[in-house]
Amino acid sequence: MRPEVTTEGPMTSDFLLKGIDLALEKRRWHLRFDAALEARFERDTQAARNRHMVFAGLLAGLVYSLFLLNDYSVRPDAFDTAVILRLGVMMPFGLTVLWFVHRGMAGGWREAMMASTVVLAMVISCWVMHASSMPYSYLDALLFSFILVVGNLFYSLRFPYALGATTLSVAIMLYCVATYAPMPMDIKRLAVFAIVAKALFTLLASYRLEQSERLSYLLLLKETLRAGDFQRDNQQLTHLSQTDPLTGLANRRQLESMVELYWQRAMEKGTPLGVAIIDIDHFKAYNDAYGHLQGDQCLCRVARALRQHSRPGHLVARFGGEEFVVLMQDADESQAKQAGERLKEGVAALALDHQGVEHGCVTVSVGIAIATPGPLISTVRLFSTADQALYQAKREGRNRCRMVTLSP
Repeated sequence: MRPEVTTEGPMTSDFLLKGIDLALEKRRWHLRFDAALEARFERDTQAARNRHMVFAGLLAGLVYSLFLLNDYSVRPDAFDTAVILRLGVMMPFGLTVLWFVHRGMAGGWREAMMASTVVLAMVISCWVMHASSMPYSYLDALLFSFILVVGNLFYSLRFPYALGATTLSVAIMLYCVATYAPMPMDIKRLAVFAIVAKALFTLLASYRLEQSERLSYLLLLKETLRAGDFQRDNQQLTHLSQTDPLTGLANRRQLESMVELYWQRAMEKGTPLGVAIIDIDHFKAYNDAYGHLQGDQCLCRVARALRQHSRPGHLVARFGGEEFVVLMQDADESQAKQAGERLKEGVAALALDHQGVEHGCVTVSVGIAIATPGPLISTVRLFSTADQALYQAKREGRNRCRMVTLSP
């Protein structure tokens, strides 16, 4: 399962990367990570591990129940006891555990509950063997070690729980063998050797499996986090390359790319596209009177006003100097004219002092061109027409909006 990083901020990502590097450097004999990383490991692996546990538990339960066929043929005198214990005790308990695992529970509880099924399976197996006095019934003790294979390798219990379940199971089995009188001594020795050897080998395998899983998780999480950092860096660089650093509006580069996109959309939908070019009136005189720092503040306030009075879906960009552009999607003649007047009035409402002009405050002139894309109309012509409308507004005295509609 690939770790998720979509919700990580830069600081969280850096913190986790440091934790990962520390865990990789330490290489301690115990398996658990530091608290934050361990919580992340459990969160990322929980769903997949729950599914694995449920599947493994159902299959193990089926195989365990099929041992009733062996009980029927080898120990018919204890068959009723075997049915009660295997189907009446083991299966209800096991299915209840799997239901809770399926619903989701804390990692420690999940591992403990699954480990308890291993111990109970060993108890029931010993009980069924003790309940019979049939010849060769004791040979089943040689198969009890497969219960450890299920817990340590098939379930892949986390190592501390595998160790606990194995220790209890071995102790139960040793007591069962020692107290079962019909079993010959040489078979007892063989059974003890088999269970102890399989316990050691499966525990070693369990430890190495979990160690490998955790190492793979660390390396994959580290790669994923770094990829997320690179992606964020690229997004930031892209944003910076397409944003005007002074006003925060789209810059000319982004404007040019979005014009083509908006034009294509308008062509596909058969809807008009409007372009408004806005110029701050007498801005050179404003800079000369108030200074360039105050001029920058004026540009920023005008930019905010234009963005505030633009509709969602309209792109507001700084075209250069004191000129701005607004791209208007799906705007007919009436809507485009209203938008232009709204932008003009929005700037005037700022009431920024400009003593060198007739109105005494900062104003803008707006030129709008609107067209439905066609074979005889291009974006170059659309912008050129909007620019001509802007100069018409300036010739007529500024602080006004003029619009031209292009025909195919």
